[in-house]
Amino acid sequence: MTSRVIDMRLRKLERQASQNALSHLSDAQLNAQIGETLLAMAAPYGGDVRAMIEDMRAGSDPTDHDLAGQVEHLVNNLREMSLPPLR
Repeated sequence: MTSRVIDMRLRKLERQASQNALSHLSDAQLNAQIGETLLAMAAPYGGDVRAMIEDMRAGSDPTDHDLAGQVEHLVNNLREMSLPPLR
């Protein structure tokens, strides 16, 4: 692939990224928003994200199982980044 084609593709990707609704937020703001969203999702479980994950895994819906794995992965990543812990 020529450098010209690569350059055009990179510019297209950069344009798409700048049009993202969250692209104007700092990393700290994004992390805070992720934490707030997870806590809102876990509100029916008393704000306990782990209880929400366990409940999704206990269900019979494969989509819930997949989502539980994704949320757990996200929580583990947040912990590694030394962000305030989620319950």
